[in-house]
Amino acid sequence: MVETLDPAIEPAVVSVGGDPRPFTPLDRSVDRLLKNQAIPASYSKMVKRKVRHAIDEVRRTGTEFDSSDKPVRIGHVHYRLVALPVPGPNMGVHAVQFWFGPESMPRSHPEPRRAAGVVWDLGKQVICQPIESQRLSGVPDDEYFPEVSLAGIFDRASQFDGHDQVLKLVYNPRPGDRLQWQVTVPHMNGTLMLWQVTIRARDDEECKGAWWMWEDITSPKHPPSHPTLESIGYRAIHRQAGTYAAVVMIAYPATISYWLTEPAPWIRWTFLKKPADVFHPEDRAKLNMLNAELEVGSSAEVTVRTLTADGGYALTRMLLSPYPGYIGKGMMIGQFLQADDERSHIPFHPVAVQPGEVGYDEQMRRHLARWPAVSPTVGQHWSQTQQPPDSDTQSGDGEGD
Repeated sequence: MVETLDPAIEPAVVSVGGDPRPFTPLDRSVDRLLKNQAIPASYSKMVKRKVRHAIDEVRRTGTEFDSSDKPVRIGHVHYRLVALPVPGPNMGVHAVQFWFGPESMPRSHPEPRRAAGVVWDLGKQVICQPIESQRLSGVPDDEYFPEVSLAGIFDRASQFDGHDQVLKLVYNPRPGDRLQWQVTVPHMNGTLMLWQVTIRARDDEECKGAWWMWEDITSPKHPPSHPTLESIGYRAIHRQAGTYAAVVMIAYPATISYWLTEPAPWIRWTFLKKPADVFHPEDRAKLNMLNAELEVGSSAEVTVRTLTADGGYALTRMLLSPYPGYIGKGMMIGQFLQADDERSHIPFHPVAVQPGEVGYDEQMRRHLARWPAVSPTVGQHWSQTQQPPDSDTQSGDGEGD
């Protein structure tokens, strides 16, 4: 698999047959491929040129490239080169999967890897995703929605603790910055998957934010991991205490970037067209004005109106303090309390707001109707569900990246 996340940067190999590779130069991977197939090094330059041509064609057209009509001849053997696109939103190609081998091989065409590309739009603070992205985790097509919050992306995953690195990159995109990691992700059927996520920061005419690509690399060789006893206990304790906390961005239009605990049950924070709609428009400005005070190390308590499931707003008290260690302007730790919680001291004043169409309501209703059948019981984390059977994993047969 060759990532093509930034046209200004040389593509790099990030996996071979489902085995992760840490941004390996393309030429090095092609040399290894030729060595594995006992092809003389004298053909290296020619094969590299054809591989790059195939990748460029797939990036340009967004369609499959197949050299079967004009096979690559090496000695007396005809070789076939196939390249497949990994789609992102707006017809973007976030990666190219290629296969190179003799036409006589029983398997002369690669099976498409389970992968998809998404785009982080910094200005809108959303992840733009194609339908293939949701299909990877078994979400039905009638629940598809084109944009999801960063908190919604993090909520899909378990057994991942690199959130601070991701937040630094996406809120401060500098061309050349990149990240790669593996993360356990639940499937709608109750099994677990291991995904590899690759990101490159972008700041150009096409994108200010980051292009991502994730690939399902689940196999007996790369099984998903389970949470530690400490992480399970951490969630259980906070659940029992009714504690809800998140990383909140207040420098931009205020949004919830990542839930540190389970999400506050009275707040609608997902299935939104604009993640900032989780807070009332007037309260986003209030939170933004607190940024200068909080960034010097102060803490604050503020009452805001948070969105409810029916499209209205309810009063919520937030206890805000700076994120420990700088990860970006406006990043705060926020504890969320219901308005009548005795741990807060601000007087309660009821709020009445007319419900409005702020999100993907129909998809949310379908999701909530289906999800209880596969979701964990109270007190159980997704990572405590069963792992996928070996028969569902993909093999790494053939020669390709």
